[in-house]
Amino acid sequence: MAGFRHAFGNSADFVAINAPFPASGRPQQSIIDFFGEEGPYFEWWEAFERTKISYPGWKKSLPFLQNVVATQGPFDVVVGFSQGASAATLLAAHYQVQNQGIPFKAIVLACGVCPRDGMPPELLREPGTTNYGLTIPSIHIMGEKDDIYDLSQELVETHGGRSNSIVVSLQVSGFVQAFGPAVEFVELDGPFPASGPPEEDILNLFGEDDSYFEWWDANSHTDKVYPGWERSVEYLQREIATQGPFDVIIGFSQGAMMATLATAHYMEKHSVPYKAIVLVCGMWPQDGMPDMYSAASPGKPQLAFPSFHIMGEKDFMYEESKAQVDYFSEATRHVYSHSQGHRFPPLPQYKDMYKEIAQKIRSVCARPLDHCFPDTTLLSSTWTEHQTNGFPFAAATMFKRFSVDEHVSNISKVKTSVQRKICQRICEQYPLLDENDGELMEMLLPKKSPLLVAKCSGTEHLQLVCAEDGTPLFFNMRDGPFLPTLKLLHKLPSMMKVIRADKGAIPYVLSGANIMAPGLTSKGGDLPEEIEAGEPVAIMAEGKELAMAVGIMQMSTANMYEHCF
Repeated sequence: MAGFRHAFGNSADFVAINAPFPASGRPQQSIIDFFGEEGPYFEWWEAFERTKISYPGWKKSLPFLQNVVATQGPFDVVVGFSQGASAATLLAAHYQVQNQGIPFKAIVLACGVCPRDGMPPELLREPGTTNYGLTIPSIHIMGEKDDIYDLSQELVETHGGRSNSIVVSLQVSGFVQAFGPAVEFVELDGPFPASGPPEEDILNLFGEDDSYFEWWDANSHTDKVYPGWERSVEYLQREIATQGPFDVIIGFSQGAMMATLATAHYMEKHSVPYKAIVLVCGMWPQDGMPDMYSAASPGKPQLAFPSFHIMGEKDFMYEESKAQVDYFSEATRHVYSHSQGHRFPPLPQYKDMYKEIAQKIRSVCARPLDHCFPDTTLLSSTWTEHQTNGFPFAAATMFKRFSVDEHVSNISKVKTSVQRKICQRICEQYPLLDENDGELMEMLLPKKSPLLVAKCSGTEHLQLVCAEDGTPLFFNMRDGPFLPTLKLLHKLPSMMKVIRADKGAIPYVLSGANIMAPGLTSKGGDLPEEIEAGEPVAIMAEGKELAMAVGIMQMSTANMYEHCF
């Protein structure tokens, strides 16, 4: 806090608060080096739960903080660092929902993350996200080399047959170390109690009294029928929808087969809500695969989805694991093996392997979601003429952390003649702007004011049309139509033709996925007017009042109805 104290000088009083719980572990080495081993040190909730989605103790920390504010205040600003930043966010959120006013004016959050537990559900804007409607002014300070700087990757793990989430949480320790605290791991139990005892090494470690689970009843890995797979797929997809979004699914043994099954069923519906799967000691499922994959054979890849295969050379399923690799596209698969049996690669012997896999997963997760399907045809050949990159409808590309410094390569003031042509094209696309002698267009882009065009780097010839003050209003790709920014569209919602996607599409669209025809023609979707291929549209969501995206129709509405009904 020394920097803030120096900046404010004598004009501000600083009150430092110890958290209510004694630290359950050692603080960072840099703190020990400066203040010594003895401390004392404190925490807002159990620090070893940092990578979990629950914060044991937050219900005590919240009233503790509220009491401090009430008895030692009034305060103007709450400053939080790391876990303290999450506590400050919780504090402000709970004050907001009490409708009594937040008793301070701003929060400063240094190296913090949005809390994954304890946030009032009524503030959540989109299910399955950390998008909360906090209204208090906030200042966010981040360290670019902080291990939680890019806290956007989450992984879900599925255990093997006759196991449980505690077992798998230990099995993935190599990945936990390789990714560090910037990645959150979520362990899931299978939906069925185990129909038999787990493997002997699990029993020796966890005992007979623990609860164990399975994804289906299997007496042998050579079984051709998986009783209960339908319920397991439904269960896993529901957990992904409610606890996600996730970037990667990690599966071990039967859990690896479950991850393959889930991915195949998602791909049948044209959208996978994660970006890669890690399959440890798995095999190609013999039951439950969608029809489009059930006739697959090795050497004829059916799943063109980023996959990481880890095999044990002494595993009784080694041959099946090797055969499974050939079902995945060579362009998107990564194969690793270790010298042990039916298990994850042991540490520290395979520490470098975990690091390499983690690095490649980060690379995969950094790419746009639609790049995960380089050679997948999602619809029948009769629709080929309407497809773009294999998708029947391509929504507009969305950016994460868009910044001028990173993404804009050049900003220039265009000539009057160019400005006139751009404005004319925009008015032709959106006649509302040209009504009443172009009154709205004149308000947005006045003829006598300069028009700025920003060229973006590494984004397929994307350009932004900006007002004189630099505010982006429209964008387009190459010679494509001009699309309004969502901020502009929310101010002028009637400027575009509208389509509506069903509720199930919302998390996928917000994750950057394209919109498929079934999501528009199914119950909850809507195509309210005739729209031709190539026309720009606003994309609404079932039950929502504002557009969630903009896009360009790749098929006419008439063509969609013809093929979908």
